[in-house]
Amino acid sequence: MQQFGLPFIGDMITQDPLLVDRTLEGGCRQIISDKDLDVYRRPFLKSSEAGRSLMNTVRNIQLPQSMAEIESGWKGWTRPTLFVWGLTDPWLSVEPAQKLVASMQNAELVTLEQAAHYPQEHWSEKVSDALIAFLRQKEVK
Repeated sequence: MQQFGLPFIGDMITQDPLLVDRTLEGGCRQIISDKDLDVYRRPFLKSSEAGRSLMNTVRNIQLPQSMAEIESGWKGWTRPTLFVWGLTDPWLSVEPAQKLVASMQNAELVTLEQAAHYPQEHWSEKVSDALIAFLRQKEVK
Protein backbone atom coordinates (compact mmCIF):
# COMPACT_ATOMS: atom_id res chain seq x y z
CA MET A 1 0.00 0.00 0.00
CA GLN A 2 2.92 2.34 0.63
CA GLN A 3 3.72 2.10 -3.10
CA PHE A 4 0.51 4.06 -3.75
CA GLY A 5 2.14 7.14 -2.25
CA LEU A 6 5.24 7.10 -4.44
CA PRO A 7 5.44 9.84 -7.07
CA PHE A 8 4.62 8.63 -10.59
CA ILE A 9 4.31 4.97 -9.51
CA GLY A 10 1.50 5.84 -7.13
CA ASP A 11 -0.19 7.87 -9.87
CA MET A 12 -0.18 4.87 -12.21
CA ILE A 13 -1.16 2.24 -9.63
CA THR A 14 -4.05 4.18 -8.11
CA GLN A 15 -5.56 4.97 -11.53
CA ASP A 16 -5.68 1.29 -12.51
CA PRO A 17 -9.27 -0.04 -12.32
CA LEU A 18 -7.86 -3.58 -12.16
CA LEU A 19 -6.40 -2.63 -8.77
CA VAL A 20 -9.96 -3.07 -7.54
CA ASP A 21 -10.05 -6.63 -8.87
CA ARG A 22 -6.69 -7.57 -7.38
CA THR A 23 -7.53 -5.98 -4.03
CA LEU A 24 -10.98 -7.51 -3.65
CA GLU A 25 -10.07 -10.97 -4.91
CA GLY A 26 -6.79 -10.95 -2.98
CA GLY A 27 -8.57 -9.96 0.20
CA CYS A 28 -11.37 -12.48 -0.02
CA ARG A 29 -9.35 -15.22 -1.72
CA GLN A 30 -12.23 -15.96 -4.07
CA ILE A 31 -13.21 -15.08 -7.60
CA ILE A 32 -15.69 -12.20 -7.78
CA SER A 33 -17.99 -11.96 -10.77
CA ASP A 34 -17.36 -9.20 -13.30
CA LYS A 35 -20.86 -7.91 -12.63
CA ASP A 36 -19.99 -7.35 -8.95
CA LEU A 37 -16.51 -6.01 -9.72
CA ASP A 38 -18.02 -3.49 -12.14
CA VAL A 39 -19.75 -1.81 -9.20
CA TYR A 40 -16.39 -1.29 -7.49
CA ARG A 41 -14.56 -0.35 -10.71
CA ARG A 42 -17.10 2.27 -11.78
CA PRO A 43 -15.65 5.21 -9.78
CA PHE A 44 -12.20 4.54 -11.24
CA LEU A 45 -13.58 4.40 -14.78
CA LYS A 46 -15.66 7.59 -14.50
CA SER A 47 -12.85 9.92 -13.44
CA SER A 48 -9.42 10.04 -11.89
CA GLU A 49 -10.83 11.39 -8.60
CA ALA A 50 -11.15 7.98 -6.92
CA GLY A 51 -7.53 7.08 -7.62
CA ARG A 52 -6.27 10.51 -6.65
CA SER A 53 -8.21 10.36 -3.41
CA LEU A 54 -6.70 6.97 -2.60
CA MET A 55 -3.20 8.19 -3.45
CA ASN A 56 -3.56 11.34 -1.32
CA THR A 57 -4.94 9.35 1.60
CA VAL A 58 -1.96 6.99 1.51
CA ARG A 59 0.50 9.87 1.16
CA ASN A 60 -0.99 11.86 4.03
CA ILE A 61 -2.08 9.25 6.54
CA GLN A 62 -0.13 9.31 9.74
CA LEU A 63 -0.74 5.71 10.64
CA PRO A 64 0.82 5.54 14.13
CA GLN A 65 -1.00 8.70 15.22
CA SER A 66 -4.27 7.57 13.61
CA MET A 67 -4.10 4.16 15.27
CA ALA A 68 -3.36 5.74 18.66
CA GLU A 69 -6.43 7.98 18.28
CA ILE A 70 -8.61 5.05 17.31
CA GLU A 71 -7.38 2.94 20.24
CA SER A 72 -7.92 5.75 22.73
CA GLY A 73 -11.42 6.29 21.37
CA TRP A 74 -12.34 2.65 21.96
CA LYS A 75 -11.23 2.78 25.61
CA GLY A 76 -14.23 4.80 26.70
CA TRP A 77 -16.68 3.13 24.35
CA THR A 78 -19.49 1.36 26.24
CA ARG A 79 -22.13 0.87 23.56
CA PRO A 80 -22.85 -2.69 22.44
CA THR A 81 -20.43 -3.48 19.62
CA LEU A 82 -20.14 -6.46 17.31
CA PHE A 83 -17.02 -7.35 15.35
CA VAL A 84 -17.34 -9.95 12.59
CA TRP A 85 -13.94 -11.29 11.51
CA GLY A 86 -12.87 -13.63 8.74
CA LEU A 87 -10.18 -15.99 10.03
CA THR A 88 -8.54 -16.46 6.63
CA ASP A 89 -7.94 -12.71 6.17
CA PRO A 90 -4.59 -12.41 4.35
CA TRP A 91 -3.92 -8.92 5.69
CA LEU A 92 -5.27 -8.70 9.24
CA SER A 93 -4.96 -11.42 11.85
CA VAL A 94 -7.70 -11.91 14.40
CA GLU A 95 -5.43 -11.38 17.45
CA PRO A 96 -5.70 -7.57 17.53
CA ALA A 97 -9.50 -7.85 17.29
CA GLN A 98 -9.54 -10.38 20.14
CA LYS A 99 -7.38 -8.07 22.24
CA LEU A 100 -9.61 -5.09 21.50
CA VAL A 101 -12.82 -6.99 22.29
CA ALA A 102 -11.32 -8.25 25.56
CA SER A 103 -10.49 -4.67 26.57
CA MET A 104 -14.00 -3.37 25.88
CA GLN A 105 -16.93 -3.47 28.29
CA ASN A 106 -19.69 -4.43 25.91
CA ALA A 107 -18.16 -6.01 22.81
CA GLU A 108 -18.56 -9.31 21.06
CA LEU A 109 -16.46 -11.00 18.40
CA VAL A 110 -17.89 -13.43 15.88
CA THR A 111 -15.33 -15.27 13.78
CA LEU A 112 -16.04 -16.89 10.45
CA GLU A 113 -13.62 -19.72 9.77
CA GLN A 114 -13.74 -19.70 5.97
CA ALA A 115 -14.20 -15.96 5.44
CA ALA A 116 -11.37 -13.54 4.67
CA HIS A 117 -11.09 -9.74 4.54
CA TYR A 118 -14.52 -9.00 3.07
CA PRO A 119 -16.87 -11.49 4.74
CA GLN A 120 -19.95 -9.58 3.61
CA GLU A 121 -19.13 -10.41 -0.02
CA HIS A 122 -19.21 -14.22 0.11
CA TRP A 123 -20.52 -14.99 3.57
CA SER A 124 -23.37 -12.48 3.75
CA GLU A 125 -25.79 -15.02 5.23
CA LYS A 126 -23.43 -15.77 8.14
CA VAL A 127 -22.74 -12.06 8.64
CA SER A 128 -26.50 -11.39 8.63
CA ASP A 129 -27.12 -14.21 11.11
CA ALA A 130 -24.50 -12.74 13.45
CA LEU A 131 -26.00 -9.26 13.14
CA ILE A 132 -29.54 -10.46 13.73
CA ALA A 133 -28.52 -12.49 16.80
CA PHE A 134 -26.55 -9.51 18.14
CA LEU A 135 -29.39 -7.04 17.58
CA ARG A 136 -32.02 -9.34 19.10
CA GLN A 137 -30.16 -9.64 22.38
CA LYS A 138 -29.90 -5.88 22.89
CA GLU A 139 -32.43 -3.78 24.76
CA VAL A 140 -34.16 -1.18 22.66
CA LYS A 141 -34.41 2.22 24.37
